[in-house]
Amino acid sequence: MIVGKDFGSVMNVVKAAEMLDFVDTPRRNVIFTVIGKTFLKADVNQRKIIFKEQILKLRIFQLITDMLKRGEKEGLDEDIVLETFAMLLPNEDTEKQFDTLVDWGRYGELIGHNAEEKKIYLE
Repeated sequence: MIVGKDFGSVMNVVKAAEMLDFVDTPRRNVIFTVIGKTFLKADVNQRKIIFKEQILKLRIFQLITDMLKRGEKEGLDEDIVLETFAMLLPNEDTEKQFDTLVDWGRYGELIGHNAEEKKIYLE
């Protein structure tokens, strides 16, 4: 199947979908799971709920939301999150991981980000 994207972009989307349990990837196939099919059929608000439920199953989101719950009401400094990523994911681009955390957290209405103050907070 041709999707009009380069192979690397397609693989990143598939990896993300697999992390969120939206697809399984046996051999060279990409197969939607029950939750993936439910997500596709859902309206925007239902998708956000499903997405939030799925990201909360990821250890990194559990860790960051726990840190946010224990922290200040004003939020958590970006630097603390970046240091946490550097310790937990030393071979990854921490800035890219942070951007993904914020993007996914915003979409799932779980995490907000104040770029001026360089803080993240729980929605």
